[in-house]
Amino acid sequence: MVGRKAITLNRLANGLAAVIFTLPLMANTVTYTYVGNDFNSVISPYTTSDSVTGWFMLASPLAANMTLPPGGSNISPLSYSFSDGIQTFGSSSPPADITFEIATDGNGNITEWDVALGNSTGSAVVTKNDPGNPGIGVIDVGILVPMETQGQIQNDPGTWISPEPGSWMLAGAGLVAIAAVRRRFRRGTA
Repeated sequence: MVGRKAITLNRLANGLAAVIFTLPLMANTVTYTYVGNDFNSVISPYTTSDSVTGWFMLASPLAANMTLPPGGSNISPLSYSFSDGIQTFGSSSPPADITFEIATDGNGNITEWDVALGNSTGSAVVTKNDPGNPGIGVIDVGILVPMETQGQIQNDPGTWISPEPGSWMLAGAGLVAIAAVRRRFRRGTA
């Protein structure tokens, strides 16, 4: 009975190891999530419970001290999805107009941004925080055609949630589990 149990535990440990060692490959991608504040100026169908929310995934973390264009550059996410509570634009069915301009601080955290996704009819989901451009100011806005329908919030940008090292923490927990299984295996056969 001990032999069968030892073989099962060994297989479990080897299976966990195989999964854990593939995690660094998955950990290369990072996802940035945006949570906007509720709109404070709305025209139906928008409500004051709607807001801009979304995410984008990159192959690697954003660099430190990035600037917005014209001195900076656009980023090209691997995938993305943004919604204003009424409409959603994403990489699975890309809109005609796509803008991802990001500025970061010395730690690579997003400080300024212009994310605009829209189609040729004028429908768009936009979130901006570009204090350096006096014509824009700080604004989160979602617009549907006709222009009489909109939701917006000015001078109160949302928050970007930077990626957490979750995959690495999961890998560490898995390695601890493998060590525990192997230790138990050694005790069972001794």
